[in-house]
Amino acid sequence: MNSIYVVDASVLILLSQHYPKEVFSSLWENIEDLIKAKNILAPHQVFREIEQGGDDDLTTWCMVNNRMFLNNTLDVIKITQEIIRNHPTLINPYATRETADPFLIALARSLKSNVSGSKPIIVTDENNIKIDRIPQISRTYGLESLKLTGMFQREKWTF
Repeated sequence: MNSIYVVDASVLILLSQHYPKEVFSSLWENIEDLIKAKNILAPHQVFREIEQGGDDDLTTWCMVNNRMFLNNTLDVIKITQEIIRNHPTLINPYATRETADPFLIALARSLKSNVSGSKPIIVTDENNIKIDRIPQISRTYGLESLKLTGMFQREKWTF
């Protein structure tokens, strides 16, 4: 069964900061291959978080690989609203920027019900112990979440 990875901004930022493309070129090539195969996706809000973060190299890379960032469908918007209603602590009501977290989970949920033969897996660097974070909330919807290295292991990548 193929996996579709729904990636959080934290994963892309971690890649950029700890696995520079100049040193880990084969890693980045593997990731880009998964993007081309439509096996790595993210809601457009993830791109906005990266863009607002100020990492120009990562922002440029995201623009080049923009096929991974999906605009929200009506289904994703409805699921996002449900997630926020059921898990209001997932977002900060006083934040000045929109957060991608509920959209990330909603995208994975919509893929779970719409994609046959593929299993959506959320990839995030967030703490999996706190109850109001992506990994724990994902589990309440029957979604698996992994850290970045977990994705490497699932894909059987070695460097």
